[in-house]
Amino acid sequence: TMLMKISACTKNANAAWVAGGGSGCLDSGSSLAASTWYHLFVIGNPTTGTIDELCSTSAASPNLPSGYTKKRRIGSFRTNSSSQILAFTQNEDQFWWKNAITDINGGSVSGSSNRSLLPALSVPTAIQPQAIINLGITPGSSGLTVVFLSSFEQNEVSLPGQGDLIANRGDFSGGRFIVRANSTAQIYARFSSAVTLYINTLGWVDNR
Repeated sequence: TMLMKISACTKNANAAWVAGGGSGCLDSGSSLAASTWYHLFVIGNPTTGTIDELCSTSAASPNLPSGYTKKRRIGSFRTNSSSQILAFTQNEDQFWWKNAITDINGGSVSGSSNRSLLPALSVPTAIQPQAIINLGITPGSSGLTVVFLSSFEQNEVSLPGQGDLIANRGDFSGGRFIVRANSTAQIYARFSSAVTLYINTLGWVDNR
């Protein structure tokens, strides 16, 4: 093990890694890719005692510079379609988008007796963060519609006995939820009948 403590440090995430503050950060390539998740590491060289930072698309196995054998992932960030870093804030293990991202806007979802994976949310991939979302539904069937959300680790739950949202046909129902996503940024959902679905992703929790 190695204690890695670094003072305030600025690195250029749009350039190949070079040691020292103000220098490049990427472990591979010399520019950020579009619409891509990157993971930030503190890295250490136990021979020299040098501490630095490194950005990588790998959450587990970044390409470490020569002599650096210690690493600790401390967070993640994402680029947009123009290869710019999307603005976010961090408070300890909570990461919040400056602007909530609409991941599902009026999508049609069929009712089912089994849960299914929703499309990927705007939370880091390759890890298993807790997604912070605003989710809303408008049922399309008569009677009550029940929605149950779950992580990939949880077992199925019978409906309509339990649920996270309940709504009548034509009524809108919504709320804020925190659900652990899998490594492809997906969560499970089960709908007792067909709904129109809306999801805004506000951020995520990453225990790092």
